[in-house]
Amino acid sequence: MDPKPFSELEEAMPLAARKRAHDKAQRILSEIRLQELRKKRGLTQEQTAQILNVRQNYISKLERQQDCSLSKFRQYVEALGGKAEIFVYFPNDETVQIPL
Repeated sequence: MDPKPFSELEEAMPLAARKRAHDKAQRILSEIRLQELRKKRGLTQEQTAQILNVRQNYISKLERQQDCSLSKFRQYVEALGGKAEIFVYFPNDETVQIPL
């Protein structure tokens, strides 16, 4: 079975299911502590800011935010040398991997 594009799967989902999936993704992202990721990589806020070409206070604010956009999350993870992906699991055991 060939994997389907996420947009095609999403379009087939009822609007309420899409909203629940989005809300759950936001909750999961808010539970991830960016500061913990940075510290595990042995980087300071200043070093991370230099990699992202932003000021240190931007990193501080980003790490304290309750919600973080996927694009900011991806940039932050890549600055730490990582790669972010999302896996979507459907009730019929279909899994879709979405690189960010």
